[in-house]
Amino acid sequence: MTQPASADFSVSLERGLKILSAFGGGRPVLGIADLARMVGVTKSTAHRYVATLVKLGYVEQDPDTRKYSSARGSPTWASPRSSRWT
Repeated sequence: MTQPASADFSVSLERGLKILSAFGGGRPVLGIADLARMVGVTKSTAHRYVATLVKLGYVEQDPDTRKYSSARGSPTWASPRSSRWT
C-alpha cells in the first residue's frame, strides 16, 4: 500500500523498488501484466518503470518470451521489513 503524500516520501521510488523486489521470492521471471498487478499500477505504467530499469541495467528482457528478470550482476534486493510492501 502506498504511503500518504508527504514531502519526504517518493511514490515513484516506492513503485520502482516494488518492481525490483518482485523478482525475489521464487519469481525470477515476470511479465508486465504480472508486475502491474503486483505493484498495483496499470500495465502502461509498469512498462515505463520496467523500461527505465532495463535502460539502467537492473532488469533484462528475454527476447524469446518477452518476460523480464533481474539483470545478471545486479544487486539482490532484500525483502522490505514492512508489510505495506506486500
